[in-house]
Amino acid sequence: MVAQWLSPSSPTGGFSFSQGLEAAVSDGLDVSGLEDWIDGMLRFGSGRTDAILMASAARGEEVDDLALALAGSAGRRRELTETGAALQLLLRDSFALETAATAYPVVLGEAVRVRGLPVEPVAALYLQATVTALVHAGQRLLPLGQSRAQAMIHALGAVCCEIAEEAARSDIEEIGMATFSADIAAMRQAELPVRLFRS
Repeated sequence: MVAQWLSPSSPTGGFSFSQGLEAAVSDGLDVSGLEDWIDGMLRFGSGRTDAILMASAARGEEVDDLALALAGSAGRRRELTETGAALQLLLRDSFALETAATAYPVVLGEAVRVRGLPVEPVAALYLQATVTALVHAGQRLLPLGQSRAQAMIHALGAVCCEIAEEAARSDIEEIGMATFSADIAAMRQAELPVRLFRS
């Protein structure tokens, strides 16, 4: 069920966002730096933050406004709200599950709470889906073949599990981001003269 919610084929539109990766590639990020860039996003940026927000929502905490306030750019906020609205529709129409939040990880956290699902494995799946989406964005932007892309996703899987374990026992006071280059790239994304991605 959760794998279906987070599947690339799920109609959330996550494939149309890159979290600033497109601008980073425009600024010179290449294939050799892609894995480190995604690793940094997971450990010190939106990955860890979203996992903690999801876990907090799963415990019944009101964190939707915080999730939106933490969006470092208009594009990132749009990504959170549009994918969140799409996940809400999927949950309502296909799973008879109502949620009130607007930010994607918080919507997911509310669904986890309603269904009584374990937080840590869902957080790991969420992070794995994030990694997969970013690597696939990298494939569209860089000369990154399928075999190397899959190896990258596999290598980052251990990081996903590590952060999911931490997020499951963390609270919102432990949120902190330090991905300045990625945040600046996300802000610059809107200024690119030609774009494949919306963030």
